[in-house]
Amino acid sequence: MEDYRRYYDLESYLFGEVGPKFQKLGRLSTYDFFCIVIWMSNYPKSRVRDLLRAKDEKNLDVVVEKLARELSKKSAKDKLGYLMDEWRFRLPLASAILTVLQPDDFTVYDKRICKLVNSPELPGMVWSDSLWNKYLEYKRKVEQQAPKSFSLRDKHRWLCGKVFHDSQKQWLTDES
Repeated sequence: MEDYRRYYDLESYLFGEVGPKFQKLGRLSTYDFFCIVIWMSNYPKSRVRDLLRAKDEKNLDVVVEKLARELSKKSAKDKLGYLMDEWRFRLPLASAILTVLQPDDFTVYDKRICKLVNSPELPGMVWSDSLWNKYLEYKRKVEQQAPKSFSLRDKHRWLCGKVFHDSQKQWLTDES
């Protein structure tokens, strides 16, 4: 019998099961792919499904299998480029996918965190070497702004928590 509690905390499921399975086997199920989409992005699932179906409208499983297989063969830079160029995913979604699959190499691109770490917002649509370099700078700032002993993933969590905390404190003291 399936233990559905594993899906209750989606982040634990993704980083505890999905990412390690991809790292070991280079595979990703359609179900797990869409768990990533739901986890960190504001993308409507139907929009992502339609982008995938543009490659093969009959079988999403085949499309996601191909996507994962190709990702497993590429360098970090080429992985991000592949998701943005070939699949037309915007930077926030592409970085979220790669963060789950390779949490030591990628962090989620988040406009709120850009503001917090004094990083310029990046255009989310068009892949280029310049965008890659700016993403790396954003990643460096994430690494520098959070406690040094934390993993890259925990640095992002810490910064997200700070954004939440600061916005709540601001809201509570705002008299307007």
